[in-house]
Amino acid sequence: MKLSLTRVLENPSEPLDSDVQPAPWAVRQPAPGPRTRWVAIMLVLSGCLPLVFWHFVGLLQRPHYQFVVLLPVAAALLILRHRQKVSGEIRPLAPLPLAMLLAAVVGLAAATYYWSPWLGMVSALLAMYTCLWWAGGQSGLQSWLPAWVIGWLAVPLPFGMDEDLILWLRTSTTRMASAVLDHFGILHLSYANVIELPLKPLFIADACSGIHSLYVLLAVALFISLWQERGILHTVTLLVATFGLVLIENVSRIVLIAAGYGWKMDLSEGPDHFVLGLLLFAISIGLVLTTDQLLLFVLPRRSAAPVRSDAYARESTAGRRVLRTVSWAGAMILAVVFPVIGAAEIYRMPKRLPKLEAVWSGVFQLPKFGENALPPELAGFRRTGHTEIQRVQGDPLGHESQQWIYRSGGASALISLDYPYSGVHDLCVCYKAIGWTISNQRVIGVEELGDLPGGELGPIAYAELERPLYGRAVLMFSLADNRGQIDAVIKDVARGDPANRAQQRFAAVPADEAGAWQAVSSKAPYVQFQLLTRVNSPLDDRGRHTLTALYCQARQNLAAQVRASLNEQVPQDAD
Repeated sequence: MKLSLTRVLENPSEPLDSDVQPAPWAVRQPAPGPRTRWVAIMLVLSGCLPLVFWHFVGLLQRPHYQFVVLLPVAAALLILRHRQKVSGEIRPLAPLPLAMLLAAVVGLAAATYYWSPWLGMVSALLAMYTCLWWAGGQSGLQSWLPAWVIGWLAVPLPFGMDEDLILWLRTSTTRMASAVLDHFGILHLSYANVIELPLKPLFIADACSGIHSLYVLLAVALFISLWQERGILHTVTLLVATFGLVLIENVSRIVLIAAGYGWKMDLSEGPDHFVLGLLLFAISIGLVLTTDQLLLFVLPRRSAAPVRSDAYARESTAGRRVLRTVSWAGAMILAVVFPVIGAAEIYRMPKRLPKLEAVWSGVFQLPKFGENALPPELAGFRRTGHTEIQRVQGDPLGHESQQWIYRSGGASALISLDYPYSGVHDLCVCYKAIGWTISNQRVIGVEELGDLPGGELGPIAYAELERPLYGRAVLMFSLADNRGQIDAVIKDVARGDPANRAQQRFAAVPADEAGAWQAVSSKAPYVQFQLLTRVNSPLDDRGRHTLTALYCQARQNLAAQVRASLNEQVPQDAD
């Protein structure tokens, strides 16, 4: 009787011996293991959800990560695909799940203190590994592991490496497209991230550099591999091949756009551009599927590994009970910490949600302030012109710009209001992308601007530029969030300063010190104030002071009008 009942509990699908009939109470008895495992899972989730929520809010404001809304669907499909019967018996917590739970507690505490939704998401995924172990043991974990792996697609590369990838893709796309255009004899001029055609210059923005389709196609490739239970070598090879297919797709896009001008067709914008991108994307998905099948013939096949039996099953019953009790007690102590951290997250989180639709292209608008938005004279400069520019969606220089031209003697200065941006923006990167060499870049703090009208509004990013055939230039810029609060960031400067890098590139600053930049995801959309002026020689202190005064006064005038408009579009907190 005892032997058959034990076998029933460990292997529910195995039939009982015909000569042994279990008692009714034995049949209804639940599988051994703490019932509080579900309580522990809920405790862990309560500590993870606030930061995970804000992480997804931030991702939805970045066009190339908006595919994450489909990740829950993909995870559910993988769970259904790989579901199998699990015993439900709780074994002693293995070293790896226990270590991941400990790392999740430490990471989540750091993410709460520094308010880093990115680190919070990583910690949540580590904690979910342990929760999957609790929910189904070793066999259940292996069944749900593909869904856990697909969840890592919601974690961007840290320290701005995804932005570095964007820049590399733009440059690579431009160079390869230029080589193809040369082969077909299409007249053009290529420099930095620009392909200049006789009728129109093409700036290789994110949409054309492959960054949008890259992440989606990599997600598709990973999903296919997990769905088909491909090996590690097969999966890695497919991901590398997908990366190459994305480059080919986007070079083809640029070449077709350039060739379209010869056929009296403008494929660079509008519905035709959208249809072209959709067609190339569909072809790319087909090529990913084809490559997956090709790798089945090229790579050696592997036999499916059987589900590993639990190593603890071979231990004595008494030893297993002791080990299970000790490991479970340690895990429960860690689990109780999670809701405490979750309460701290709720206390530190922004008091309102960002207006997500305001950062999606084509929705956010500023009024046309007109030529008289700036006075006829500023800091010894006289206004001589005004213009409004609308660019393609995703252009790093801004989808829209309002510009004013000022002159003083032989010097000319361009004051520009650029928008919208979904995050902190470094204008030096944009000018470097169109061929300028950047030098002497730094951030001028408010303490250095105290004697200038408007200097108290915020710091200024300053850089000196040089480009063949164009000469020298001076660039100043800063960025205002949706409350009108102003800051300035230069990423190369941030890289050299560990504290600044953590604050601006990792979006992780102590909540009590973050000020206007706490929780960057809640501050979008952003508006940029820019000054660009050509100079014949490097500026001296007097010339630099004059331009800085011009910039501060122009920013002061525009900031008041921008803030009033933002208050109408993005309602402010009562405080």
